[in-house]
Amino acid sequence: MRGIMLPHRRGTPLLLALLACAALAPKPAPAAEDPHARYAPPAPRSSQVMTPAASARLVSEGKSALWVYFLDKGETDARAFANEVRRAGDRVGDRARARRVREWGGRFIPDYYDVPVPALYVEGVRSTGAEVRHVSRWLNAVSVMADPATASRIASLPYVQSITAVGRAKRNEPVGPIAPLPAGAAPSTPFDRGLAETIAWYQDHEEWWRPIKEKDAAYRAFYRTQYDERLATSSATAKEPG
Repeated sequence: MRGIMLPHRRGTPLLLALLACAALAPKPAPAAEDPHARYAPPAPRSSQVMTPAASARLVSEGKSALWVYFLDKGETDARAFANEVRRAGDRVGDRARARRVREWGGRFIPDYYDVPVPALYVEGVRSTGAEVRHVSRWLNAVSVMADPATASRIASLPYVQSITAVGRAKRNEPVGPIAPLPAGAAPSTPFDRGLAETIAWYQDHEEWWRPIKEKDAAYRAFYRTQYDERLATSSATAKEPG
């Protein structure tokens, strides 16, 4: 069989060299994507909806503050999820939108945290006789006051994932005697200078706080640990991260 002869052209070697360089050149890294902007099937319902801590709190107090977490926000598939996220993104305020554009390198990406908790779920919990104290789209949960019988009815709702006790702050007693400050004592660093140095430190250490701000699991755990009690006792108009 006779081989196929390619016509020789002066630019052929140069063209082949350019193609080889293009093939070997590193591909640009894909743009960062918020994992909460993608659809994921809801986690399976726990076999023990009421946590041991919640059960123990109810036994000891009779009526207590509880967090009721939901399986989902009413989405049934990826298309429904995308529609809900898009509609929720349209409701994000201008200030929150501008801040998130800065955080995501010039893009605004609505995500699952923007989608509100379905009113059907909230009303379902309220219909059990529970007192709804706070609705959190960030946690996809409601904080309630409930007694054991009411908590049992809540646990039977098919869209409830888990029920936990609301966290409480623990008072740490001081260790050893506390010496009073001498009269007329002044801080070693003036307030204005200390504030300026603090701001400068955060500006110089963006690699430390940026991952926390961008809704990773660590930040969500921190937020939940620090603000469980405050969210549970605040009004329904309390602000959450936008």
